[in-house]
Amino acid sequence: MKIRENVHYILVLLVVVAQVALPVFAIEKRPEMVVDEMTRQVLNVVRDNRETFDKDSQRYYISMGKVLDPVVAFDQVARGVMGKYTHRATSEQLKVFSQAFRISLIEFYGKAVMLLDSSQLKVSRVDVIPETLLNDYNDHKIRSIPVTLKVKADYQEYSLTYSVIKDNDQWKARNITIEGINIGIQFRNQFSSAMQQYKNVGQVIDNWSTIMKNYVKSAVETTSDGYG
Repeated sequence: MKIRENVHYILVLLVVVAQVALPVFAIEKRPEMVVDEMTRQVLNVVRDNRETFDKDSQRYYISMGKVLDPVVAFDQVARGVMGKYTHRATSEQLKVFSQAFRISLIEFYGKAVMLLDSSQLKVSRVDVIPETLLNDYNDHKIRSIPVTLKVKADYQEYSLTYSVIKDNDQWKARNITIEGINIGIQFRNQFSSAMQQYKNVGQVIDNWSTIMKNYVKSAVETTSDGYG
């Protein structure tokens, strides 16, 4: 009876040790793998909502947010958008802006991807990141890693590039470029322009939603013409 109890104890101990050790030996996903998976999920959301987008866009944005939240460094992107004006904001204002920025980024990105001309979108190619580039990032020689992929439609191929960084030991996107449209730069220009108008960081943050709704509307219309 004693032997049986000892064997049971050892087996339980081995199971516990294995559960603790597994994460240590888990293979870390490469940045292009993270971007590939994210983009495929995004395209699935686009396909699932294309027919109902005009009637229920909110459902689409909620679904898009669920995909982007784990893999986009919204706080860091927001600070990059504020640029030199970041130091003028209080910690509470930075928090408010990050939340407002998240919504505007999801809407802009979501609309831009929705405009890609096909219901049969698929990832056709993902560029492999050279080990030298990963080493440069780990050695702090570069601030981010560009991951480029191609999305294929019926008769056209689109280029998407994500600038990724490591945030809490996870690869996350810090910027997105769609067919040459650098979202980070576009938003930064809008923030800078708004600062020229309002002369106050707090007012820009308070009016960010309206500022971006107007910008997204005009930008998406221009983007639609370009894709066509």
